[in-house]
Amino acid sequence: VSTQSTWGKGSDLGFLEKISSQHKDHPSFEKKTLWKSSFAIKHYAGVVKYEVENFLTKNKDMLKDQFKILFRSSKCPLTACLLPEPVDRKGKPPTVSAIFVAQIGALMDLINSTNPHWIRCIKPHPAKKPKMFHGFSSMGQMVSSGIIETVRIRMMGFPVRPKHSAFSERFCILAKGSVDKKNPEAVCRSILEACGYTLKDAQIGKTKVFLKSHIYQNVEKKKKKKKKKKKYSALI
Repeated sequence: VSTQSTWGKGSDLGFLEKISSQHKDHPSFEKKTLWKSSFAIKHYAGVVKYEVENFLTKNKDMLKDQFKILFRSSKCPLTACLLPEPVDRKGKPPTVSAIFVAQIGALMDLINSTNPHWIRCIKPHPAKKPKMFHGFSSMGQMVSSGIIETVRIRMMGFPVRPKHSAFSERFCILAKGSVDKKNPEAVCRSILEACGYTLKDAQIGKTKVFLKSHIYQNVEKKKKKKKKKKKYSALI
């Protein structure tokens, strides 16, 4: 896009012809014969079709420095911060796509230098109204973003992994008979045996207990039930 924008004879259709010849064999690129001014990209979430009309015009940063100076000199704080400060540059000003590529590069450098934690955001409905939830739309977003697949994989494994000491201390009330609390691993085995779980439900490692999510929730319920029963017996 930048090459066509800076080239005097560049055009939208010229840009389309160039990317079609360069990426025609790419599995994520699609250009049908009947599409005279469009192409499609097969994104992770689905196929997105793009129209090249006015691509080059939109790619040029047409905002003059005089406008930026005018806005930033406003006495209204909101208006003054709407536009960035003009930057002294030599030669032709960078295009919108060139600025975007530079920003993405800086973002990736920042991400690679840290340990980011991602938060998935779901748009509950297409309308901009409160207290609304569109189940079909939300499910489509969770499927396309990989959340459902992640949940399925986690359910197949053992996502809950407390240490022997923490698990035995928390659920020792469920252990069979008298157990040696100085041996957390033995207490953990006793708890799982008393609950009747198999190796498909929970397993004991060298330092941790591995449980499926629903199994851990069941253990919590059994603990509450046992404590409630003991409390009732003490009252009698």
